[in-house]
Amino acid sequence: MTPVDSARNVPLVWCPIIPLDKIDELSDYEEELRTLADVYDDWAASMRGKPITGGEVGIYLDRIRILMFRVGVASGTNREFAEKAQSIISDELRKQAMRSVKAIWEDSKSKRVMKNILNNFFSDIRFTRDIDPVEEMEKAVTKSLKSKSTKVLGSKRKDLARRTEKKSSVDVKSVRAILVEATRIVLRIYMKLLSPDPWSLD
Repeated sequence: MTPVDSARNVPLVWCPIIPLDKIDELSDYEEELRTLADVYDDWAASMRGKPITGGEVGIYLDRIRILMFRVGVASGTNREFAEKAQSIISDELRKQAMRSVKAIWEDSKSKRVMKNILNNFFSDIRFTRDIDPVEEMEKAVTKSLKSKSTKVLGSKRKDLARRTEKKSSVDVKSVRAILVEATRIVLRIYMKLLSPDPWSLD
C-alpha cells in the first residue's frame, strides 16, 4: 500500500459512533463530526455510571434514544447532518440486532416463532423515538400472525384468520418471554456502544 492509499483510509475526523465505512458520507461535515465525537464521549461517560444489568429492554432503548437525541442537539441547526448521522447510526443498530436474532438457535417451534417476532420488532423499532416496548412487541406479534394468515389461499384463509384471532391472546401472553430475549439483544448492543469499538462484529 502506498502512502497515498494509506492516507485515504484515515478519516479526517475520528468519530467512533459513525462506522469507518460510512464516514465518507459525512465528509462535508468535518466540524459537526468533531462535535458529534465529543457528544458521544460525553454520553458514554455518563452512561458508564449507570447500572448495566437488571434492567428491562425499555431502559436500554431509552439510553440509546438519549444518545440519538444528543446527536440531533450536537448538529445545531444543521438538520441535514443530524438526519444523515441518525440514519447511519440507526441502520447499524438494526444490523447488530438482526445479527443477534439470526444467531438464535432454532431448536424448537417456539424458537422459530420467537425469531420471527423479534425480526418484526427490530425491523420496525425507531431508535430515535420514546416507545413502549410491550406495545411494540404486541404489534410485532400481530404482524407475525397476520403474515401467517395471508399465506393461505381460497376459502381456508378466513377460517385460519378466525383461528389466528382466537389464538392471538395466547401469543400476546408470551410477549414478556420474548421481551426477555429482546432485552438480552439490546443490552449487548448498548454495552458495545460503551466500548471503544461499538461496531465490531464480535
